[in-house]
Amino acid sequence: MPVTRKRRLLSAVVPVVAAVLIGVGLVPARAGVGDTLSAYGGYLSTAYNIYNKLLGNEVSVADALEQITAQIEQVRTEVLAEVGRLAAGQVKSCTEDAVINLDDLDKYSPDVSQQFALNATKCVTDAKAGISGVSELAAADVMGTALNAIGPIALIARAHAGLSTGALRQSLIIANQQYLARITPKHEYVLWWGDGYTEYSTMGKWYAGSRGYDGTVRTDPSRIYKIPFKEPLVVGKTPVVADGAPQLDWSGTDTQVLEAMSKGAPIARAVLPQLQLMDTPTVAARFQSAGHGLAVSSVSGVTEQLTQQMAANSTPAVAALPTGGFVTAFQAPDNNLAFVSPTGAVSGLGLGMAAGTSPSIAVLPDGSWTIAFIANNGRLWTRSANGTGGPVGPGAGLLADDGSSPAISVNALGGWVIAYQSAEHLLVTVTSSGAVTSSGLGMDHTATPAVTRYLPGGFKVAFRDSHDGLWTYDPITGGTDLKRTMDPNGNPAITTLSDGKTEIAYGTSDYLLATVSPAGAVASVGLGIVPGTSPAITATAGGAFVIVAQGQDGHAWQYPSTTGIGVQLNLTLDRYSSPAVTASAG
Repeated sequence: MPVTRKRRLLSAVVPVVAAVLIGVGLVPARAGVGDTLSAYGGYLSTAYNIYNKLLGNEVSVADALEQITAQIEQVRTEVLAEVGRLAAGQVKSCTEDAVINLDDLDKYSPDVSQQFALNATKCVTDAKAGISGVSELAAADVMGTALNAIGPIALIARAHAGLSTGALRQSLIIANQQYLARITPKHEYVLWWGDGYTEYSTMGKWYAGSRGYDGTVRTDPSRIYKIPFKEPLVVGKTPVVADGAPQLDWSGTDTQVLEAMSKGAPIARAVLPQLQLMDTPTVAARFQSAGHGLAVSSVSGVTEQLTQQMAANSTPAVAALPTGGFVTAFQAPDNNLAFVSPTGAVSGLGLGMAAGTSPSIAVLPDGSWTIAFIANNGRLWTRSANGTGGPVGPGAGLLADDGSSPAISVNALGGWVIAYQSAEHLLVTVTSSGAVTSSGLGMDHTATPAVTRYLPGGFKVAFRDSHDGLWTYDPITGGTDLKRTMDPNGNPAITTLSDGKTEIAYGTSDYLLATVSPAGAVASVGLGIVPGTSPAITATAGGAFVIVAQGQDGHAWQYPSTTGIGVQLNLTLDRYSSPAVTASAG
C-alpha cells in the first residue's frame, strides 16, 4: 500500500501534540515501497497451505517438500536479513541453519533428516518462548518473523522424517496468537510529524527499530508523537480521537492506510488461518460410484471419481495417518484386496477376498496400518504395512459368516481389535495379542459389526442382532440392547468422540438416518437413506462428528453435527454400496 499523507493538522493542535513526544526511534515512511510485510506473510502463508494439502492427501511428502522449499526460497534473503537483527543466540542461529539447509533435506540420510526435524522443532519452541520472553518489542517482532519462517520448515521436515506433527501445529497456533497479542495495537496510535504533514503508522505500539506497513525501519526519535484514540480503528470507519485529545482532520485519508493501521503483526495475521485449518480435522470419505469406480472426497469436500474400479456392491475402507494423508483399502473387480497409498498410488496386494465382502483398515499410533478381510476361503485374514499377514487365529484361521465383513480398530489397551461374525452367527472379537473372545450374542446372518477404541475395556462394538435390534458390546459391560429396530439389511457405525465417549449412526426400520448419543438419546437426522445401505461416522474436534450416507436420491450425503444440516455431494453411488469416512489424525 502506498503511504498516504493527509493535510496539515490544525495549527492549534501542534503545540499539544508536541507535548506528548515519546522516546521511540522511527524514521519517516518512504512513499511507494508497498506491501513488504504483507507479501512476506503471503509466501509463508502459502507454505503452510501446502502443508495443509499434504494433510488432506492432495500432495505427496516429496511434492510438499519441493513446493515449500520453493516458497522459502522466495523470501530467504529477507528472512536472513530480518533474523540478522537479533542478538547472537539460539533462535538466530537455528533459523539461519534451517533456511539455508532446507534445499538439501531430501539428500540427507534418515538419521540426519530426523535430527534436522528435531532441531527445527526446537527452533520453533525457542522462538515461541522468545516472543513473550524478550523485553524489547522489536526483538519480539523479529522472533515472530523467525517463528513463521521456521514453522513450515519444521512441519515438512517432521513429515519427511516420519514424525508426528499435531503438537507442533498446536504450538505454532499458540505462538502466533501470543505474537498478535503483544504487537497488535489497542486504543492508541503513533503519528509521525514532518514538514507539516502526518503519516500514519501500521502499529499502535511503536518501539525502536519497528517497521511500518511499508517495511521501512523507524529510527529517528525526534518526530514521534502519540495520539490517543477512543476506540480501535476499523477499516472504512473514521477514527475517533479520545476525549480531550487533539481533534484531527481526517478528510482525504486513504482507507487503505486505515486498513494497514488496523492490522498489526501482518505476518501472523496472514498465516494464522492456515494454521487453524491444520488444527481442524480434515474429513475424508470414500465411496463406490454408480459406475463402480472408487471415489474420494478432497480436503475441500469436492468428490472425485478415480479410474480405479471396485467389485460391485462392495464398500471401501479409509483411515488417517498421524503424519498426514490417508490410506484406503477396497475389493477390486477380480475379487482381490487392493490398497491406495497416501500419494494415491494403487496396488494389488495379491490376496483373494470372499465375493460380496468388504475390507476394514486401521492405523496404529506408530503410523503402521493393518487391513482385516474375509479371504476367499471364508477365513478371517489380515494384511499389515510391513507385508506380514495371513489367517487370524489357530490353524487355517477363524471361519467367518459367509455374508458378513469384519471391522478393525485401534484397541485403547494397545494394538488392534477385530470384530466379526462367526460361522455360528455370533459376535466374536480377536485382538492383536491373539485373544479370541465370543460374546455369545447372536447376529443377523447378513450383519457386519462396527468397532471403535473405548475405555476401560479397550473397545466397543455396535451391531444388528438376529431380530434387527441395535446392540452394543464391550468387554466390561457385555451386551447392551439399545431397544431400537434397524433397517433389516443395514449396519450401524460407531466412533469415539474427543471426550472418549461414543456416538452411533444407523438406519431405522423406516430407512431414516438416526444417531444414538453417549447418554443414550436417540435423534433422527431427518435424512432418508437407501434401504440396505449403512452410514459411516467419524469424530471431529470438540465432541463433534460427521456422518456420510447414501441418501434416498442415490447421492452421497454428508451430515456434520456442528451445523445439523445434511449436504448433498455431487456424486451418485452404486445402489448397494455404503460409504466410509475418517478424520485426519493429530
